[in-house]
Amino acid sequence: MSVSRRNLLKIAAATPAAVGLGALSPEVPPASAAPLGLLFDYAAGVLKAADITAAGGIGAIRYVSDRRPG
Repeated sequence: MSVSRRNLLKIAAATPAAVGLGALSPEVPPASAAPLGLLFDYAAGVLKAADITAAGGIGAIRYVSDRRPG
């Protein structure tokens, strides 16, 4: 059985759509995990621990980059 280029491209184009339709299947229950908490992501200044907990957070992540020449 030979496959023409046109048929091969049709199959290649339809495959992602078919896989996507399978992902929409109602048989898989949604995840039901509770959130673990709130983290604050910041780049300037230093947050006080009391301020983080007062705002409902459990921690913070601070972005610090390397100095650039110049």
